Amino acid sequence: MTNYYKVLGIKRSASRAEVNRATQAGSFRHPDVNGGSEKSGAGIRALSKAYRVLIDPQERAYYRAVLHTVIVTLRSLASTIRMRGGRENLAVQARWPGGQSVLERDRQKIEKRQRAVFTTVSLFFRRFLSRCSSLILGNL
Repeated sequence: MTNYYKVLGIKRSASRAEVNRATQAGSFRHPDVNGGSEKSGAGIRALSKAYRVLIDPQERAYYRAVLHTVIVTLRSLASTIRMRGGRENLAVQARWPGGQSVLERDRQKIEKRQRAVFTTVSLFFRRFLSRCSSLILGNL
């Protein structure tokens, strides 16, 4: 997750005026000023996104809540890694009681959901086509 406060170089308590000033100060990243480089294009896109999110009070409140959740989760994960003896042991220990890894379990859930959606859509489409063909053939 991108930290928009760092992109603009402001504090979390910054006002709208400070967000505007930081955005204007960051305009030197614009590709037109820097000869159209890709790096400056990515920088100005990040700057623009940060401005759009932080200038709107509702977007900013939502972003702060999500950012707080991410920070708390990462701190918790870091402490878990330290307690369990490093990153290499974490992958082995991150298993569900059935012996399945967390990632494998999520992958299987996504596959089941995709199969259910595909089945539903294909049945709907088949019904739609049969209805269309009966209407077309009935009018001939």
